Amino acid sequence: MENPWDKEQWKYTRDPIFSSSPPPNPQNYNRCSARVRSETRNIIDLPFEPGHWLMRADELLTLGFPELAVGDAHKSRLLTEAALSNPGSELGEKVLLAHGMGYWLRDHYSMQGRRGNNFLADVLSSLARLENSAWSILVRGLMHIGSTADILSFRDVIMERSILSTEDLARLQTMHEKKKKDCTEVAIKWGGSKDLDRSVETANNGFVRVRAYPWMPEDLMSRSVGTKAAITASLTSISHSQCIWTSSEIRRETDEDTDMYGIFASADIKAGALVFTDHTITAVTAQPDSCKICFRVLTAEPLRKFCGKACENLALNSLHQADCQEDLPGLEEFEPTPRLRILLFQRHLSIISRFHKNNCSVHPLHTPVMANLKPNYSGPAQPWTFKENILYPNMILQQLGFDIFTNLQYDTWILKNISDRIRNNATDGIVNSYYFSSLNPHHCMFNHSCHANVDWKFVEGSSSIEVKTNRDIVKGEEIFDSYRAQVKWQPREERWAALSGWLGEECGCARCVAEKEGGDVARTYWETYIKTLNEEGLKELQMMVRLSRSHGKRFMPDGVLV
Repeated sequence: MENPWDKEQWKYTRDPIFSSSPPPNPQNYNRCSARVRSETRNIIDLPFEPGHWLMRADELLTLGFPELAVGDAHKSRLLTEAALSNPGSELGEKVLLAHGMGYWLRDHYSMQGRRGNNFLADVLSSLARLENSAWSILVRGLMHIGSTADILSFRDVIMERSILSTEDLARLQTMHEKKKKDCTEVAIKWGGSKDLDRSVETANNGFVRVRAYPWMPEDLMSRSVGTKAAITASLTSISHSQCIWTSSEIRRETDEDTDMYGIFASADIKAGALVFTDHTITAVTAQPDSCKICFRVLTAEPLRKFCGKACENLALNSLHQADCQEDLPGLEEFEPTPRLRILLFQRHLSIISRFHKNNCSVHPLHTPVMANLKPNYSGPAQPWTFKENILYPNMILQQLGFDIFTNLQYDTWILKNISDRIRNNATDGIVNSYYFSSLNPHHCMFNHSCHANVDWKFVEGSSSIEVKTNRDIVKGEEIFDSYRAQVKWQPREERWAALSGWLGEECGCARCVAEKEGGDVARTYWETYIKTLNEEGLKELQMMVRLSRSHGKRFMPDGVLV
């Protein structure tokens, strides 16, 4: 944040849909951005001075970055708490020294000259005021995010410190109850009882948009030449020279990025052929007593972390030792989906930190496990909670041996970028009847098509993904996956709504482009597509056409014979 900012890149992350406050005022940009840069330099010099974190939080909130303001306010609160509640601790002493030194200097050069026997009491009183301000900014940030559940979880502190009135808290409680009721009704209507867990998760979420921050340099938003070469070589190897990775013609109106690549056939590939099998260690499962690498059930010694030497050696050579030995406390309180997101985030940070042992100057977003991943900077707001996005990331960093105050390589904005990129590229599924989440490095390189030419499945009992063609693919043709299989049988507007989290407002696949054009263009596309189907595929299409028409919907143009 201390680096130069690009005002043209300033797109605030606060979503007006979830915040009743007015949008950030552009007239504040120059003043606030200068203050953020200044306070970041102060944090680098005096990381244990809570006032610097607090002032930066206030400016970030004004600029429309509430998730970052909450992160800074949380760190300011941790520092003041350490000094006030445990002044004899190592952290408490560092805070007292940093804040006391600044307080002494301000007092020394002021006209009042109030130093004396009450100096320590004055310092502690100043820290208490900072702590109250930190809580105030934290709560304001949560309100801008629309995270009512998080605010209500701090009800006692909020009332004790008079941050919100009793009436405000009652109003927030009513809003949250309505939110839970609405989410439950939607879950029952569309998913039945199996989606009730997800409705609880949705009700507890705030929402934050994914945007490139104005201080991010270009090299953090696009893949480097070295990264592209490494991806190409790796893909060629696992596909046995059937595939290459090169520029794609897929474009989206909302996508300003030119770094659009895709997987192409470098030879003719027959229908039903194996394209590649994609292995990964960036995978986690909710299944208890299972190997941390391959998910095999540990029936003999359930207290072990790995099923055998092969998985143990792979973990010890790739992961931070803490990830191999320690579990995160309190995760059992979470619903399956956010629990797995936290575990997958931990797995990535573990790999990054292991890499940093010998490559400490490499930016976390440039490490091999992250360098090929891209976020969706044009998509809708994404779920956000205080525990998942602030509390646990900092807990994980401390577990891995990082100082969250001195190491700005893992500042909140970088952690959010890591989380956004994982979320945009990860795949969820069920293995051994348990939820799991994985990020397979080659599978996530496919572009989406609403008429994909490959299908994929998980290799039974593991996180590996097997990709096979569903029709003949000719040399030079781009190979497409479907990010959501069911969209194949949905009308265009429904498909775009379902895919917006990955693609933004519109899908740029050939089918969507043709259907948007309409008329003869759409009919010609479908007639050509139907000719590629085998007998089984044609029967499936005919069945889905009849089914959709019985529900009053059409996913293909009129006049096309099936």
